[in-house]
Amino acid sequence: MDVTPFLERLRARTTGMREIEAAAGLEAAMASNLVAPAAYVIPMSERGTELEHTGAVDQWLSQVFAVLQVVQTQAPAGGSGVVDLVQSRQQVKAALVGFVPDENTGEPVTFLGGELVEFGGDGRMWWADEFHVKSYYRSNP
Repeated sequence: MDVTPFLERLRARTTGMREIEAAAGLEAAMASNLVAPAAYVIPMSERGTELEHTGAVDQWLSQVFAVLQVVQTQAPAGGSGVVDLVQSRQQVKAALVGFVPDENTGEPVTFLGGELVEFGGDGRMWWADEFHVKSYYRSNP
């Protein structure tokens, strides 16, 4: 799954993130993270569905991706990491929900849900929001 359109959209439409990158998975994002707040776009799943009238060569592609966000639980200026996370999540949703990555063959991104990933003793809170996008795929047999 190409996450480039989502990275570009987040970089253009969010503020305050010190890093917005792609990651191969949760462990890869957490291992490479040096700054907060940050966001990592992670491909989660991709499924194809045949179209009844054209068969296997024309399909709907259903893709799920996550935006993993990390914030400091105690901001240097005395702020709250929970408040920072709420603001960050609002920006990410506003940037992605309704976005159509491919105007010719796609549908708008929708929000699926989110969950706490880790809230350890290292002063960081990790949260993942999942998004869905559907597009049309035609193979070239």
